[in-house]
Amino acid sequence: MKIESSVLASHAASHAKGSTELRLTVTAGELRVIGGNLYTQTVTHVDVDTASTGEPFDVIVPAKLFTDIVRALPAGVVNLDADPTALTVAAGESEFKISVNEWAGARTLSSSRSVLDGGATVTVDGPSFRRLLNQTVVAASTDQNRPVLCGILVEPTETGVTVAATDSYRLAVASADGVGVPGGTSVLLPASVVGILDVFTGDGPLEVTVDRSSIVFTQDRTTVTTALVSGSFPDYTGLIPSKSDTVCLVDVDGLAAAVRRAELVTSSGQVPVRLAFHADRIVVSTQRPDVAASTESVQVEWETGPPEAILVDPLVVGFTPAYLLDGLKMMGTPEGFKVPFWLNGSLKPAVLVDPTRTDHRYLLMPVPLS
Repeated sequence: MKIESSVLASHAASHAKGSTELRLTVTAGELRVIGGNLYTQTVTHVDVDTASTGEPFDVIVPAKLFTDIVRALPAGVVNLDADPTALTVAAGESEFKISVNEWAGARTLSSSRSVLDGGATVTVDGPSFRRLLNQTVVAASTDQNRPVLCGILVEPTETGVTVAATDSYRLAVASADGVGVPGGTSVLLPASVVGILDVFTGDGPLEVTVDRSSIVFTQDRTTVTTALVSGSFPDYTGLIPSKSDTVCLVDVDGLAAAVRRAELVTSSGQVPVRLAFHADRIVVSTQRPDVAASTESVQVEWETGPPEAILVDPLVVGFTPAYLLDGLKMMGTPEGFKVPFWLNGSLKPAVLVDPTRTDHRYLLMPVPLS
């Protein structure tokens, strides 16, 4: 079978995310690429020239190895051929033979509608939906012993959806109008599926179908099927304060750069970064005794002027640097905008608010400082 290297590389890389193996099935006029893991399956159907398909084959290959090889091939046409023991990948003067694995890949989650008979379907704006997930996934837990917190809650609102994720140390919440949830019920997606949804490269609509245990995303000839997370997501609505009397306005890029530099001293984030809020600046500092220390000032403004208490003594708050950087990254702030940073003392949660969408918020628990 012959196919352009750029096309093959793009599909291989997309399906390799979260997969240890790829299944390549060639029939007359079509290449089918399948990836997956225990929870998720991705499928793309690619049209190829009927005259170039040659003999049909169905093989399983290591995902990373195959993707790395295809990416490294010279530009132009790639020839794929297979026998019971190996897949031959050739382009120009380069030729690779990859041993064929037995099929032991993704859990059998069919991408066909038959598995979701009775499931509800809705069509959403693909880029908007993926953007919501990408903004909030940073706060999802990676602790597999807390499976519910490894999920992202997608729940309907009167005008669209709200998406939330938390690992109990921070909470990310984002909303969008005009994006629906099939059946009008909340669903809990595994956080691991967010990166896999990058397989959808188009800007068009995304069809979403949900039943009691699975969700299917479809765009053009690509399908992602994943098992939903079972369990009840914690009620987070009372955690985010409706307002704060102490609101400073920070430059995202400036503060993030200072925190990244301070993080160099913190030994992979084990030491908190210290933010001292003054009337005209934030002093970002950190220290590892007998190793290193850093101090840097960043300009700050106040929504209604600096609080009187700060004029006497700066408010000092400790944060895990990686968590603070994740929150700053979540803010989709256009150039020239300052982000409101709600402060509630040195031990109560702080909140970053996207100035362009005030329903996009990132709550962060401080770290007690000695």
